[in-house]
Amino acid sequence: MYVPLYQTEYYPLTFYCPYWAISLLRDTFLPKIICSQSNTNFSKRIFISRKDASIRQIINEDEIFALFEKKGFKRYLMSDLNLVDQIALFYNAEFIVSTHGSSLTNLIFCQPHTKVFEIFQNQFDNGFRSEEHTSELQSRQYLV
Repeated sequence: MYVPLYQTEYYPLTFYCPYWAISLLRDTFLPKIICSQSNTNFSKRIFISRKDASIRQIINEDEIFALFEKKGFKRYLMSDLNLVDQIALFYNAEFIVSTHGSSLTNLIFCQPHTKVFEIFQNQFDNGFRSEEHTSELQSRQYLV
């Protein structure tokens, strides 16, 4: 399946997915996920780990996660989950903490009012906000 991305006029290197494409993906996948919910036991507070990533790792991820773990967060590696489980994880989440990365594409499957806390490196180009745009389309609280 190909989903088009459009370039924004305000940030030349930023692309976003149009609302109709997000709706198409949600309408295609979510009914299947909702019907098979009985076999998933994911936390409502999720911390997306990048320990297995080749770029954008958090050097002190264990220390940062320890702070979130005290608040009831559970750590997940997206590479350990198949597509169906990734969609279910994000659909059931109430609060998501993650570094910037492709795993956040799954934000399109979140429910309205899911809170998202995205971690950027201090030298990151803040013009790249495709996840924030997606969150705005679906009434989510997006924190950077």
